[in-house]
Amino acid sequence: MRYVLMMLAVLGLPAQAATPVSAEALLQQQAAQADLLVLDVRSAEEFAAGHVPGAINVPLPDVSAAHPQLKSWKDRQVVVYCRSGRRSELAIKTLEAAGFSRVLHLEGDMLGWEAARRSVAVARP
Repeated sequence: MRYVLMMLAVLGLPAQAATPVSAEALLQQQAAQADLLVLDVRSAEEFAAGHVPGAINVPLPDVSAAHPQLKSWKDRQVVVYCRSGRRSELAIKTLEAAGFSRVLHLEGDMLGWEAARRSVAVARP
């Protein structure tokens, strides 16, 4: 097992992926007013066109532990998503490397959210 973890580290792969969270579970947590941050790491334009209700937008290039909107969430639940999963995977790696301990990945990302016909919020100009 130690050899496998070492190989994953050498290859730059995570030893374990972020825990997935379903849209249903996220909606239940939001309805229960759970202490969680929903983080959309797409571009500002993509976010404005439609996002998961309650999400904040921090585009992938800006994701770091020093970001003012993220600093206080290091030990609290953060649910990350993008359009299809590529950017959220990179954001999750960045957050976990910075010591964020409770990072979750929204299953299906925005494409899955929309395919399930979930409510979408639109940013107002």
